[in-house]
Amino acid sequence: IIQDSLKIIFQDYSVQSHFGKIWQDNIIKNLIQSRELKIPEDKIKKIDNSKTALVVAAGPSLDKKIKDIQNERSSLYIISTDTAYSILYKNGVIPDAVISIDGQAVSRSHFMAHKDLSSTLFIFDLTSNNSAVNYVKEKNGSIIFSYNNHPFSNYAAQYFKDNFIYLYTGSGTVTIAALDFARITGFNKIKIYGADFSYLEGKPYAKSTYLDSIYSGNASRLLSTEKQFSHLMFRTPLIKINDSRFTTDVLVSYKNSLEDYLK
Repeated sequence: IIQDSLKIIFQDYSVQSHFGKIWQDNIIKNLIQSRELKIPEDKIKKIDNSKTALVVAAGPSLDKKIKDIQNERSSLYIISTDTAYSILYKNGVIPDAVISIDGQAVSRSHFMAHKDLSSTLFIFDLTSNNSAVNYVKEKNGSIIFSYNNHPFSNYAAQYFKDNFIYLYTGSGTVTIAALDFARITGFNKIKIYGADFSYLEGKPYAKSTYLDSIYSGNASRLLSTEKQFSHLMFRTPLIKINDSRFTTDVLVSYKNSLEDYLK
């Protein structure tokens, strides 16, 4: 019991030490932005929740679902996680909504290849990277700010309730935030693609994420793209599920958080 408790405390402390100041900085900058970015009520009201809401994460299994998404596009309201956005875009699928909760500067990379974002609704958590928010704003994307259980953003939301929506994020995974957006907008039928929470067949993500372009651009004979992806996967000890699937403690915690949410 003590060891399990210490593991939970360590994970929380590790996250706070890496992201605490980044979150604080983003919240302050996004609060300033939020004064001129009211919730676009017309966009919310126009959401057709009689369709099936498809939540798209960027796990390796998404590669095998792209054709299904293309074929069923007209019957779907697609809610993409930020990492999956470029995958869909490069396959000719424009999502209806995109959710981002990541405070890191790399978040901007998810959107930079796309020049006109006006047909998509972007939901940014207050802790999201402010440069990503600025980029989407410059490219005519409609923006809604959300907040979660971070004490500071929760406090701010008490005074500006008309500017934000609340999205539950569980242990801090964007897939749960996307599911919660589907729930609060009234969808009864929801599918999830790409939420693997594991490395499948030696791959951490589906094809065409921002990492593909970053790693390919940095590749050399001594530092191949494959080596960079391997470094990403082996940065923490792997847990074997079967011969073709591995996971980590962090991914298991995300998976458990999602299952708790679904219950």
